[in-house]
Amino acid sequence: MLRWKPAAAFAALLVLTLVLAGCVGGLGGPLRLPGLSGGTPSGSDVSEVPAFPSDDMRDEDLGPHVPGEILVKVDSEQRAYEIAQKLDAEVTGFLAPINLAKLELRDKSRSLTDTMLSLRDEEGVEYAQANFTAFSPPVKDVKVASVAILEDDPEDSFLTDPESFYNRFQYGPRIIRAPEAWSRGLTGKGVVIAIIDTGVQSDHPFLAGKVLEGYNPDRPELGTEDFQGHGTHVAGIAAGLVHEGRGFTGIAPDALILPIRVFNEEGATNWAVAVGVLVAADPSLVGLSSPKADVANMSLGGAVYSLALQDAINFALERGVVIVASMGNTENQAVRYPAAYQGVIAVGASDAHDDKTGFSTTGAHISVVAPGHDILSAYKDDRIAWASGTSMASPHVTGAVALLKEYDPTLTPAEVKDLLERTADFKAGYTQRQIGHGRINIAKALDNDEGNRPRGDIELYVYAGPGIGVPGADVILWRGDVPIRNVRTGGGWDTIPFHGVAWFMNLEPGDDYSITVRLDEHV
Repeated sequence: MLRWKPAAAFAALLVLTLVLAGCVGGLGGPLRLPGLSGGTPSGSDVSEVPAFPSDDMRDEDLGPHVPGEILVKVDSEQRAYEIAQKLDAEVTGFLAPINLAKLELRDKSRSLTDTMLSLRDEEGVEYAQANFTAFSPPVKDVKVASVAILEDDPEDSFLTDPESFYNRFQYGPRIIRAPEAWSRGLTGKGVVIAIIDTGVQSDHPFLAGKVLEGYNPDRPELGTEDFQGHGTHVAGIAAGLVHEGRGFTGIAPDALILPIRVFNEEGATNWAVAVGVLVAADPSLVGLSSPKADVANMSLGGAVYSLALQDAINFALERGVVIVASMGNTENQAVRYPAAYQGVIAVGASDAHDDKTGFSTTGAHISVVAPGHDILSAYKDDRIAWASGTSMASPHVTGAVALLKEYDPTLTPAEVKDLLERTADFKAGYTQRQIGHGRINIAKALDNDEGNRPRGDIELYVYAGPGIGVPGADVILWRGDVPIRNVRTGGGWDTIPFHGVAWFMNLEPGDDYSITVRLDEHV
């Protein structure tokens, strides 16, 4: 048995890596699983993608990816060009904030896995992964109105008109108690929301005049107009204008929208999503004069853990950008990214009765739920649509974040996450894995009188050698002399889906935590 104090130095045959995500100030900040790039035990429906391929991995074992492209983290841009020359490849992109290079092999028939394996012991290379494309917008159902009739000059305010869209169809703002924020004059004014999605129709009647100049990482020449409708729908939920003519409003109707189109006809790549997150945090990186985002919404998901995307999220969190992502629509427990990345507010879907929707993905990483069933919003070509999915739940939370950031611009991403979780309404009969801390309640968050008590996560990694995680170790978290939680290192699907990793989530600040690790004779 090993008893280890996080603050103490420790050397033994068993190596433990523990991170307490900032018990003061920036608690809950960016982290990364040490030595891992994601993955779960076999048969868990989540692809295992290490920092480098295993020796027996072949190209056909990879998930969907861009042929001939790899993402390589290096210690300098010069190193990227040296590696490219060695591989007979071209550097087609370099992200200086996270030292990530996109390399394209000139010979597309060359084995991608062998190429990445050749970099495993290369000086100055931290990881190499394929440029995966396994992202999809989590929408369960869409009903598009044939024509969007948008009258002007109503006789009554949409809040009092029983025939307004708001009173007939928009249960979302009411159930999360957005009107209480509006009554205080909070509308998201001065706040910027990044919509990382399929684009946004900038001149839609529900969005006109509030969409900033954005970016399309993979296809800059196509711009950021919405080719599919999903991003426009998401943007309308989070920050649609008050349209008195039809009685419609977004959660934060005066917030501005920074559109980042990562989906194109061929899908979305890891590279594009990582660039999108970086641009949300610093638009000047790609020459935009638009202001940085205060909160970024990602209503998208995939099964592959990308070190590049976690690095990009870390960069954004460090610069004060709150990251909100949808859990997915798998109908059961699953790990989907970016929702499962550390520091992200992972959002499941509830309905008008505060019940979890049948499609909403569950898991230990879920933060909160929000309305995601039959949600009315803007749609491409000046239309409107009703849609269901965790894609629709996430922008309700994003809009709520915009209201909180207007109320207190000094809130950090960790404080916002903690505040929304701590003031959510938890419905009896559900578990934390199903609905997280509950359905968000903006009024309670604004009325919170406990002060901002940032919480953090402890992450522990037990491994027998580089990249060899040890599953099945009993890990006990102590506070003082009292054992408070007990988990086993993954891969046990009932606990943590990463080999050798144990997580203790949502902990109060303190310097009196300690860890006990026990391995029986069979491990």
